[in-house]
Amino acid sequence: MIIKRLKLFILCIVSKIYSYIILRINKIEYTSLPFIRGRIYIWNNGRIVFKGKTIINSSIKSNTVGMAKPFSIYTHKKSIVIFGNNTGFSGVSIHCREYIQIGDNTIVGANTSIWDNDLHEIDYLERLNESGNIKSAPIIIGNNVFIGEGCRILKGVTIGDRSIIGAGSIVTKTVPPDEIWAGNPAKFIKKI
Repeated sequence: MIIKRLKLFILCIVSKIYSYIILRINKIEYTSLPFIRGRIYIWNNGRIVFKGKTIINSSIKSNTVGMAKPFSIYTHKKSIVIFGNNTGFSGVSIHCREYIQIGDNTIVGANTSIWDNDLHEIDYLERLNESGNIKSAPIIIGNNVFIGEGCRILKGVTIGDRSIIGAGSIVTKTVPPDEIWAGNPAKFIKKI
């Protein structure tokens, strides 16, 4: 029991040091250092804000669901990503061109992707010429939301407070508060 507590204490210290270094290097704003398990990948060209306690699982050993990838976040110039208080993420991929807000007490399951843009041009000639004409729209994820494992949250989506997104869902449109949605594309299942 003493060895287990000692390991946890050392893990907490290492996580705080790692979090401090990674956030300072990437010019990320925070009110409380996130607790990070594993290595995370950040490309910050915009603004990232942690507004409170956050847990980030980014190694295979840190989540029993089974993660296929580490936590990663990429922001473009003038983009903003805001993490609310008491949030949790496991191997989540975030790509922001405009604006992504994640509310308080929200949990995002392993291998989920949150993209406020198409990542590339739709027209093949624009892709070849890298014209940068990529469509984007803000994503707002409310408070007390649970997003299951392996979901895709796409541009322009708002997920209302206290809603649940079933594992493996692809969310392409707004989810009202207090509802369960699931599927590809995600559809209304029932009221909570």
